Amino acid sequence: MTHTRTGILNKLMLKHCAVKYGAVKYVVARFSAGLVAAMALWALPVSAAETQRVISAGPGVTELIVALDKADELVAVDSSSNLPQDSKAKKLGYHRALSAEGILAESPSVLIGTPVTGPKSAVELVESAGVKVVILPDARDGDTLLSNVDTLADVLDAGSRGQALKTSLAASLNELANAREALKDQQISMLFLLVQPGRATRVGGNDTAVNIVMKLAGGVNAAGFGGYQTLSEEGILALNPDMILVSLRDPRQAQNPKAAVLEALPLLEHLPAIAQDRVFHIPGTALMGGLGISAITVAQELTQSMGQMR
Repeated sequence: MTHTRTGILNKLMLKHCAVKYGAVKYVVARFSAGLVAAMALWALPVSAAETQRVISAGPGVTELIVALDKADELVAVDSSSNLPQDSKAKKLGYHRALSAEGILAESPSVLIGTPVTGPKSAVELVESAGVKVVILPDARDGDTLLSNVDTLADVLDAGSRGQALKTSLAASLNELANAREALKDQQISMLFLLVQPGRATRVGGNDTAVNIVMKLAGGVNAAGFGGYQTLSEEGILALNPDMILVSLRDPRQAQNPKAAVLEALPLLEHLPAIAQDRVFHIPGTALMGGLGISAITVAQELTQSMGQMR
């Protein structure tokens, strides 16, 4: 098994480099291929009795693994994932730009990611090295989320904890459904602002992760377009949303999202949503990977605030 795995890696990397770079860099490629192949020796499958070495590539995936009480099996996660304070797992790169070498260096038994985990070539190299690769579909609805819990519980041998987590998530989703029914006549509009220093403000429309959160909470997206688009302050004023949602990277700004919005977009002080302190910070983890634990938590907080507007 070991010789087969290292042979596959050598052939893959050497063939690629020989075709793309020619004979001069072929020698360098042999060294690189040998390095990856050596790492592959550490990425050996574990028996069922042993603790798995898990790498999670996606904040939503990591949340589910932690919720299944399997955080101690995490040896590394992507840079966007949040971990328990006592976790010793390493932070790798952005989940869309991981390296096969970095992954294999952690001797994983399984890599768990999403459809955007990549690049694809790195994932393929890791899988060719004998590491089990599990790709969970983006959850756009409750059924897919619960199915992902089933998959993870099976892969991680989580036992009854998987069913317990499903029961908890299903209860939260049911509570949100009841809250949406109670709020359906209000048609409360929301607008998500992506505020980044030195860049024009972008607004999240339909077909975005934040739209999932809005719909889950029972709100209506004030943006009448798909994807993300740049809007001027005047354009935002014209939409006049009942609530403003914003994602901020600086934890200090997240404590006072209204001040952060006004610092970047001072004309928005004329919005009733600003005057009435209806500005809410959404953590980045709720905006990646579709419907997940963070998205449900944010939706619950928004629904509570919407209920106080009646």
